Amino acid sequence: MISRPALWFTRPRSFDSSSCVGFAATSRRARYAKTPVSYERLPPRRGATIREQLREALLAGPATARDLSGLVGVREKDVAEHLSHLDLSLAHRGERLDVTPASCIACGFAFRSRERLSRPGACPRCRSTRIDPQVFRIFASGEGSGL
Repeated sequence: MISRPALWFTRPRSFDSSSCVGFAATSRRARYAKTPVSYERLPPRRGATIREQLREALLAGPATARDLSGLVGVREKDVAEHLSHLDLSLAHRGERLDVTPASCIACGFAFRSRERLSRPGACPRCRSTRIDPQVFRIFASGEGSGL
């Protein structure tokens, strides 16, 4: 009795060996290797620095870190670091960065004593992670809420 090869070794009847060079030409690695590089994903060239763009956005009105990251085009986690440096620069211009503290949605706890400009992870009172983000704005030294 003649043994038949396993099904995954057999070629389909419509297989034409002249249509392809071999398995390597149709493999996933070969298909993706031939894909041209997309240059549309590169970030646009910047005319101003990130901190100058943050300052202009905050002069236009109050914004959260998420709003600023969308306007400027940086990650939300990087916005806090840029804002801390921007705060030092604003003092030389006679302006200041005003921060409305984050608050817990579940119990209403306000993070007034928090020095960091990043978003808190959880409420210390109720351990809820539903937290309203901080709101940032720029005031001239004589203006503002005085908090």
